Amino acid sequence: MVFLIRSFKRHYHKIKGMRPKLYSTGSFGFELNFDDQAGIRIQNKTPDERETVRFVNLMRPFLNPKDKLYYRNVWNSLRESLAGELAAETIEQVERMIDQMNKGYILIEDKGETFTAESLYELVAEGQYFTEVDEIRRRLSELTVNPFAPPLLYQAFYTYHESAFALVNHLLKIIHQIEQSETGKSLIEITADSRNQCIYCLSTSGDFTAEEHIFPESLGNDELILPKGLVCKECNNNLLSLLDSALVDFPPIALLRVQYVPYTKKGQTT
Repeated sequence: MVFLIRSFKRHYHKIKGMRPKLYSTGSFGFELNFDDQAGIRIQNKTPDERETVRFVNLMRPFLNPKDKLYYRNVWNSLRESLAGELAAETIEQVERMIDQMNKGYILIEDKGETFTAESLYELVAEGQYFTEVDEIRRRLSELTVNPFAPPLLYQAFYTYHESAFALVNHLLKIIHQIEQSETGKSLIEITADSRNQCIYCLSTSGDFTAEEHIFPESLGNDELILPKGLVCKECNNNLLSLLDSALVDFPPIALLRVQYVPYTKKGQTT
């Protein structure tokens, strides 16, 4: 549970850190215009394309049911593991937020089927944006035959991300409250003290506050991470750091890094 929360917090702060840059170029919106010559025009507006794509990709773990960071997995884990720390009104509020997020503000009907914000997100994500599942892609194509459908569909798609971020932000506030409770503090302390032996030098003393990335964070890895207590700070900051630098600076790897990892772990361009 503690490791899930750490991964959740780490990924959230990565998104939070990039949002000012995203909105510095504009905002998500929707325009409906009419004139006698052109007729009705519907346009979906987004911020800078590069930052929008980055935002959508960073939000994907929270919205992908197959990912450990999927918001329902995190919320269900909190309810199961820390039920005594969650007030009834807190649970009711989160459930209300989830329900409103998934219903959305735009409903599209086609061939007797009603699409909510959640189903529209899945349709775009699985049929075009991240993968192209044949059956879903065909349904998406049928839905977008109407020229007014694509702008409405993508407005719902981006609005879903905004609602999801608000939900994730609220879950983080709940996590911070739990961490300040006696139960939360005890859980963190037990987890931190239970694995204090370095897998490299086998030392059981020293500083074990560092997390070890299985392969370098500068190569885009923010998921495959060993928990605190398995690698001492001495090994992590010295020999392992030198090995990481040698790997990422190796010319073929460095070239691929520029192509596939456009942002550093601080959010800056490579």
